[in-house]
Amino acid sequence: MMKKRIVCMLALMMVLSLAACGKANAPAGATAAPGETGKEEEVLPGGWQEPESLEVPEEVQALFDKALEEIDGAEYQTIAYLGSQVVAGTNHAILCSITPVTQNPVGTYAIVTLYQDPEGGATITEIRNSDAEVKALPDGTSLLGGWEAPESLTVDEKAAAALEKSQETIEGETYAPVAYLAREVVSGTNYELLCKVTGFTEDGEEDYIIVLVYETLEGEANMTHVYAFSDPE
Repeated sequence: MMKKRIVCMLALMMVLSLAACGKANAPAGATAAPGETGKEEEVLPGGWQEPESLEVPEEVQALFDKALEEIDGAEYQTIAYLGSQVVAGTNHAILCSITPVTQNPVGTYAIVTLYQDPEGGATITEIRNSDAEVKALPDGTSLLGGWEAPESLTVDEKAAAALEKSQETIEGETYAPVAYLAREVVSGTNYELLCKVTGFTEDGEEDYIIVLVYETLEGEANMTHVYAFSDPE
């Protein structure tokens, strides 16, 4: 009887020992069993992440200024921060004013992609230009006629309502306001907005676009100009 008990105890100890070895040698990617604490999932690179604020973060502005040291022939000024994308490093999308260094220069809007490498280096990798003239800058500088920058890039109710009303006669396209860039008070009001549009291109994909909307004193509104951004350079 005593021998039988000893044999059973030795067998139980062997089973426990094998189980412990099996857990210790489990593959690194194995899924934790119910009740066990697994490793947190890693964030995978891929899609763009929209920012909480359109203001360009100080650290991104510093990287942008660093990247501009390698570029001549034009003056760049950041206007709005559009988002980030995790790659082997980080991409930052920024709406900018680009003004060529020439006589009687005219600043136009462009979407610039800034690449931040893991070591802290910075490079401008893409520039998508447009023909949309920059009417005013966020610091209050008026660049064209009576245009002025609003107090905030956030699209207010009046500008959003004018944009929505201007779409009533447009079929197949949807414009969603992103940033309030400038306004001009005439006999009515002109609005300059950065929007996201769907249905504008043949493939129907969503893209950014600059829109000018005129609202009359009676509250009627229509789009007077629409400016697309070029393919990446």
